[in-house]
Formats: sequence, C-alpha cells, structure tokens
Amino acid sequence: MFARYKSGEKAKSIVDRLNAQGIRNKSGATFTVNSFAKIIRNSKYAGIVINNGETYENVVPAIMDKDTYEACNRIMDNQRHKQKTVQEHSEYVLSGKLFCGYCGTLMTAEDGTSHTGKIYHYYKCFNRKKNKEQCSKSNITKEKLENLVFEATIEYVLKPQVIEKIAFAVVEKFNSSITKSDSLTLLEKEQQQVQKSINGFLNAIAKGVVTKSTKERLLALEQQNDILEEKIALEKARQIQPLEYETVKAFLTYFARKKYQNDEEKNEFFNSFIYRVVLFDDCVYIFYNTSPDMPTKVKLDKDELDELKNPEHRKSTRLEPLGFKLGADGGR
Repeated sequence: MFARYKSGEKAKSIVDRLNAQGIRNKSGATFTVNSFAKIIRNSKYAGIVINNGETYENVVPAIMDKDTYEACNRIMDNQRHKQKTVQEHSEYVLSGKLFCGYCGTLMTAEDGTSHTGKIYHYYKCFNRKKNKEQCSKSNITKEKLENLVFEATIEYVLKPQVIEKIAFAVVEKFNSSITKSDSLTLLEKEQQQVQKSINGFLNAIAKGVVTKSTKERLLALEQQNDILEEKIALEKARQIQPLEYETVKAFLTYFARKKYQNDEEKNEFFNSFIYRVVLFDDCVYIFYNTSPDMPTKVKLDKDELDELKNPEHRKSTRLEPLGFKLGADGGR
C-alpha cells in the first residue's frame, strides 16, 4: 500500500484493488479511503510511537522505512491541499504523475477564464507558476495531453503481442520477489522438530519400547502437530499469492478492449499503467508500471500537438524506445 501510494497511485485505486482481491482490514471489513488514510498516518508502521506529546523510536519494530512513511504523508498532505484549492481536482488524471522536462518539478492543474468567459483547463509547471523566470516550459491543454498519453498507450502498448510480453515480465518479477514471512518460517521449523520427535517415538514403539508415558507423549505431539498445521495453513493464506500468467494477461486485455466513456474510467486506466510522464515542449516521455521492454517515448513537434485529434495524424507519430529499467524506487 505504501509503495503504490508513493509511486503515484491514487488512494481509491489502491483501496479498490485490495477489496477486489478479498483483502480485509484487521476487523475483517473492506477497506475505505478513510481506513487507508489511517494506515498511512500510523507512525507505528515506521517504528515511531507518539505519547502525550513525546516521540519515541525503536519502541515497536518498524515494518516500513522512515523515508517511505514520510514521503507518503507528504503526498497525503499535498493531496488535501489540492482538494481545497483546485475544484474538480479528480478530472486532472495526470496530477502527481506529470513532471516538467526542463526543471523536473511537478506540473500542476490550472483553470483559466478567457475574456469571453470560457473556462480553460491546462497543466502548468509549478516553478513557472511561482516565477515565470525560473522555467521556460509552456502550458499545455489538459485534454490534449491526457488524450496523447491515453491513445499512445492503447495503440502502441496494449497490443496482443506486447501484452504477452508484459504479462510474462510482470509475473516473473512479482513472483521472484515473494518471500516467506518470518512467522511462517518459524512455524514450519517448529513443525519439523515436532515431526522428528513423533518419528522417534514411532520408531521406539516399532522396537517394542512401549510405556504409558510413551503413548501420552506421542498423543500430545500429534495434537501439537495438528495445531501447527492449522497455524501454518492460516499463515499461508495471509501470504501474498503468486500471480498466474493467464490472470495478468486477462487483466491487460480487459483494459485494451474496454470503452472509456468517462473520467473515472480513464483515471482507473492511468493509475493501473502510468508511473510518470515527463513533458518537454516538443516531446513526451511516458514511463509505465508494466515492463521495461516496451516503447516508452512519444515525440511530437508543435504542429503535431495541434493536430492530435486527427486520426490520420497517428501515422506520422514517432514512437521511440528509451531502453530504461525501473529500479526498486521507480527511478530510471
């Protein structure tokens, strides 16, 4: 949850994903945006306890590194600020994912009104917004840019042959990262010891060494083994399950064939695939959450940007590979 939120995925998308997978909170209920926020705000995950205004560290074991915890809380703080200052914020589906190619800062949602009263929606470099001398990046119309990223992904990435490569890469990477929990490892080791003791008593019985205490001890060990089996089964159910190739392929195919009729559906699409978009005046870099082995650079000149809505224009669009790989922190 922390990793996805830090990488730019929206809280609602994370919550919907958890609920769809049947994952429940500690009380057994489905997740909500509010319960998600409580987890992100819970400092105990980072090993920090606040009591009576005093802050204590290393009181409880940290299961989340402090940098990630603080980064997620900054994102949540910024999100609340944006919701207060930008009306209909959710319509800007690239918010938090779009960066200026010249100075590296976020490009933020802006609304403007012409002298005729018409309202315009666009993205603007945050540095330029503060001081136009700090960056030369020009504004870009919201609809044009979002359509570009959306159509490029549908047309060049979500093709059958590319989907197969993506599905294989995702399954291989995800499954290789799954490790047993410490609890499961300890339970299995304990069960091995119990089973070893049971085998020892059975061998003794086979040799004719049978006493009342032998039988009682054997029964106690078998009961202990049954309890351990139940605990192990429960712990395995809590473990992250391996992904299946056909499941991932079906998931990607669903997005490729779906008809996107509103901003909410497009927002789901962007959260599922787009990690980051870096914008220059003459080209766009699109970074995906899927596979490092796909075309990721769409380059358009100014004339092409103006003609973006023309279907015939797609034939002249240049899609170039970057050859990048995402690291653990999402870097290039």
